[in-house]
Amino acid sequence: MGFDEVFIDMVWRIMANNWYSIVVNGKRHGFFHSTRGLKQGDPLSPTLFILGAEVLSRFLNKLHRHPDYSGFYMEPRGPQVNHLSFADDIILFTSGRQKTLKLIMQTLNNYEEISGQLINSDKSHYMVHTSAFNSTRDRIKRITGWQTRLLSYGGREILVKHVLQSLPIHLLSAVTPPVTVLKQVQSIMADFFWGWKNERKKYHWASWKNLSFPCGEGGNFSFWWDNWLGVGPLAEFSSNSNRLNNITVAEFWVGGQWNQNMLTQLAPSNYLADILSTRLYIQQAIPDQAIWKLNSDGKTGLDTIDHIFNNGHFATYVWKSFAAAAGIVTDHRSLIQLILQWWSAKYNKEAHKLLLQVTPIFICWNLWKNHCASKYGGKSSNISRIKYAIYKDNYKLMCTLFPQIKWPSNWKELFLLGENYLHDTKVVLIKWIKPPARWVKINTDGIALSNKGRIGAGGILRDQEGEMLLAFATTLGEGTNNQAEIGAAIFGMTWVLQLGYKKVFLEVDSQLLVE
Repeated sequence: MGFDEVFIDMVWRIMANNWYSIVVNGKRHGFFHSTRGLKQGDPLSPTLFILGAEVLSRFLNKLHRHPDYSGFYMEPRGPQVNHLSFADDIILFTSGRQKTLKLIMQTLNNYEEISGQLINSDKSHYMVHTSAFNSTRDRIKRITGWQTRLLSYGGREILVKHVLQSLPIHLLSAVTPPVTVLKQVQSIMADFFWGWKNERKKYHWASWKNLSFPCGEGGNFSFWWDNWLGVGPLAEFSSNSNRLNNITVAEFWVGGQWNQNMLTQLAPSNYLADILSTRLYIQQAIPDQAIWKLNSDGKTGLDTIDHIFNNGHFATYVWKSFAAAAGIVTDHRSLIQLILQWWSAKYNKEAHKLLLQVTPIFICWNLWKNHCASKYGGKSSNISRIKYAIYKDNYKLMCTLFPQIKWPSNWKELFLLGENYLHDTKVVLIKWIKPPARWVKINTDGIALSNKGRIGAGGILRDQEGEMLLAFATTLGEGTNNQAEIGAAIFGMTWVLQLGYKKVFLEVDSQLLVE
């Protein structure tokens, strides 16, 4: 790497002259030479490790210039990143192609031979998308020898703590960003932790503020951040900079009593008397656990299923709001009986039957989301918001399954229309008719994923005998169903005329386009 010989000699002398002695009963017994070079706690150790890690990082970056390397990137025009490092852990980003995987493993093997550092295969894993082919998984496992691992919440927690939160450290040490930027960073981390499904964010079951509290490890609660005294986190009542550390309650309890000197220096003065009057019964073999706080009546605040979904004042009002239009009487029966009452009710049409089946499910789901958001996310309950969410779920479902109907904008009218709607199905026989002699016929069709949404087109060209001459399929960008039909016809006719066909019939299934 171009280091001067004087520097290399200094490093080698420190590493070569390294001896250890074992102390037994307070006396040293002989010396032996270290074969690994550095002393324990030697400040030179991290420096040398960084130098070695820099070599590996440059080896991996050189792969971008190799013709057989196919990297991983989020945006084709953006920079390609093939690795992220934190201390002695590294994450590699790459494609699953065979040549690329072999180049990466060759690079890692060369680094092992040069540096003497070995990669722990037992702790090395690979992660792929859930829709990846089994052949891709088998190829990665065969070439790397590593095992696959799904990214659990625990794994995401590690990545958030040690990778995502470390990326902006240097920038934040140089500038003071606006509060909006910090909230955006927190939002990105929260979205990553809870995950995505079908290109939509999953529900966040707890606020990021609550998730950011340090968690107790090894059976000890945090002195500053856990509610062990019953008044909330003590960090909220102190401006002491030590509240940012992870000191535990057990560290203040020495020899079966509180360490008063330590408490006087660190603890909030307003709660010093409360702390000293609190007795601890620490059992080293039994981990700490959270318990339910008693209400004024001496009972725990544990919510029952029936209270959350049925018997509570909030839930009762929501059920009555939707049951009235359906002609269902809610009389504080059990949750199972209430749901069965909806499901066993007589129905007139298919749309009516569907509303009776899905509405209690939507009610339970939205009551549960409201409960979790109120208890863990710091949000206040709002009946109007819950009623609208339940109506909106029904509205989206009916629009998807019965798109030909214009569904009303309120629950009572929507349910009434579903109860009385008559779905008349008319079957018409359609057959393809051959074109005249020396003519060809092209059939085109357009499609939209949603109206308005991504659209595409397809078509097929056949001769007078019905034999296929050519076919096409293409995307048309964004638009409506009608724009897709028009775009398919224009694309197909332009394509056929460019190929030299003059006598052409165009056949489509869009009445609007024909007219």
